[in-house]
Amino acid sequence: MLISTLDDVEFAPEYPELAGRRILVSGVAGAVGIDVVRAFAEAGARLIVQAVEDSPETLAMAEIIAPHAMDVHLVTGPIEGAEAMLRFARDAAQRFGGLDCVINLAQCPDARASATGNDVERLVSDALAMPVLATRVAVNRMRTMMAVGSIVNVLIPAQRGAAAGQLLEAIARNTLASFTRNEAEAASVDDIRINAIVPLSFASDRDGAIGGAADVATLALHLASGRSHDLSGLVFEAYCG
Repeated sequence: MLISTLDDVEFAPEYPELAGRRILVSGVAGAVGIDVVRAFAEAGARLIVQAVEDSPETLAMAEIIAPHAMDVHLVTGPIEGAEAMLRFARDAAQRFGGLDCVINLAQCPDARASATGNDVERLVSDALAMPVLATRVAVNRMRTMMAVGSIVNVLIPAQRGAAAGQLLEAIARNTLASFTRNEAEAASVDDIRINAIVPLSFASDRDGAIGGAADVATLALHLASGRSHDLSGLVFEAYCG
């Protein structure tokens, strides 16, 4: 079941309990990524940020968040290959002596109209590789440290329009939803919460849905905080377009 609203939750403007918390944000790109990083920086978190590109926007983001975050370690450029992703996730967990929360941002890839079934499977697998590997590394680390933790995987939509792109996005949404629920169930015995935020489906009504990069960042803050201690295995729809 995809959830588009939280009827019983009022998002607070401030999350003082996140000050000093060790947060990894991977796959940062575009408005959603920048807003998520800014939100955690303004909460006074200690941040490890992996930005997809070494761009002027990335440098501007670093300058904006530096005065607010308790500590910032910025990694720029893509991380390619499963081995490199695993090494990055493990190094990130070791840098602060553990992680309290991991936010993984994954960009849904564009699909060509001529894409075959094998192409689609590979594209989805590549797009979700970092969230999958980082989630499992973080869970293992949190379990070893006997730490309460939260993981939020966010799927950002590609340019909408083509039918092939809609199909690819739907497959990625369903794959991430299934992964989130399965991993959350397995991690629940260790008090580790795993949730996901996915693009609003084409069949969904936008009214009442979480909308915009700022709202996605606010939801990520809430899911990372202790105020969502009873929320796990949930998949929230958000309109980010």
